[in-house]
Amino acid sequence: TGYGTPVPEGSPGDRLLDIGCGWGGLILHAAQHYGVDATGITLSAGAGGTTLTSTSAGNLTLDNVAVTGGLTLANSCTLTIGGTTGLTLTGGSLTQSGGAVVLDAGIQTNGGGPAFGSAVAVNGTVALATSNGNVSFANTVSSSGGTTLSIAAGSGAIQLAGVAMSTASDSLVLASSGTVTLDGSVSAKT
Repeated sequence: TGYGTPVPEGSPGDRLLDIGCGWGGLILHAAQHYGVDATGITLSAGAGGTTLTSTSAGNLTLDNVAVTGGLTLANSCTLTIGGTTGLTLTGGSLTQSGGAVVLDAGIQTNGGGPAFGSAVAVNGTVALATSNGNVSFANTVSSSGGTTLSIAAGSGAIQLAGVAMSTASDSLVLASSGTVTLDGSVSAKT
């Protein structure tokens, strides 16, 4: 497998906890090839950027993750950002492409803002905050009802390809002294 450590075999529904996972190679391999529910814990992701890839064999969940440097996510299934603190990036930005994205928690970055290439579903109250970085959604942002999506980009730009809110109780709050662009339609059910 190229990991230097034998990779445990598993079956869908099995659980794997890798303490000291570093870049997460073992847990990604186990999720991709065996469909296990893999969790990795590490104290430091290193000073450089991190790239995580998920295939159709396993979804990718980031709960309460802090990364130093940029983070590139290429997922072909569902990427979920959750937990109580969601995703925190120090000194870098988030770039996502591939499958679907579910935001159950917020994203904070003091570098560049998040750039989502896929459709994004928002559940609950989610805040995206960046210190003057651009925030972009290249596909539709949708809600599940009773949802609040707040985007604070400082002087950075906010770009949305489309917004589909499912109920009148949903709200979208955009705060930027830079440009705010809606490239597609905005719809809300009343």
